[in-house]
Amino acid sequence: MQPACADSHAVRRCNVPITWRFEPEHEYFVFSVTDPYTMAEWRDAMTAILVAPVTRTRIALLVDRRDTQPITADAVDQMALFFSRHGPELTGYRAAVLVNNDAVFGMARMTQLRAELRMNGVIRPFRNHDEAVAWLAE
Repeated sequence: MQPACADSHAVRRCNVPITWRFEPEHEYFVFSVTDPYTMAEWRDAMTAILVAPVTRTRIALLVDRRDTQPITADAVDQMALFFSRHGPELTGYRAAVLVNNDAVFGMARMTQLRAELRMNGVIRPFRNHDEAVAWLAE
């Protein structure tokens, strides 16, 4: 089930902390997060992407965390658990995490390291949108 305010092609404007949309020109998902949100909302949105009809064999995500505080170590553990439980669907994924400060960058690096230990995919933090998009296209 998709988040109440998102579909696979466009995000409707509403007050939800996590939205996603598919960018067909570049074949990646934009996954936008704003505080506050729950891990249940995060899991629901990620699950919606996994079952979206536009999902290809290789999932590419631009995760926009510029409107969030650093995540907790517990949240990183929950994300890594999600990644390990959905390993077959996420094999070969790439996720560029767009951040706006050093603290969020550091937690994105922690997520990167824990996720890479659990599955065959790559997460990389970025401060620059264009660099993140270029990396996803590689």
